[in-house]
Amino acid sequence: MKRKKLSEMKQDNIFNLYSYTDVTANVKILNTHQLENYVWIALPKELSFSITLSKVEEIVPNNGSIDFIDKVAREGRHPWLCVRAKFLNKSDGYHLYKLTFKNHATADILPLYFAYRIQNDNPEKSYVYMKNKEKGGNGK
Repeated sequence: MKRKKLSEMKQDNIFNLYSYTDVTANVKILNTHQLENYVWIALPKELSFSITLSKVEEIVPNNGSIDFIDKVAREGRHPWLCVRAKFLNKSDGYHLYKLTFKNHATADILPLYFAYRIQNDNPEKSYVYMKNKEKGGNGK
């Protein structure tokens, strides 16, 4: 299956990277089936050609180091990484990833983050207001 170009992707499937202090203000809210086959991780434009990805970790929930570095592709000299969505955690809740890069020019280690929250449109438990209506209440 041919991958779409970045410009053709839904914005839900494009993640920007942030510092640890900024990532919580930039959390994407997604539904369980909203991610397509591929997601794109945009690299900081000012650093995109001088950094190499060395490690990927899912910080929340704490699953430790994830072995899919070899599944992350950089297409040519484009300032983004392509990841198959099946390698991301799609369970309900908050997910925070840390991508560690090495800067070729300075040998510095650069940790960058992206986060998303998965919501489920079909939760296992009924909503409280629905239970009240079943009992003859007005839902309030």
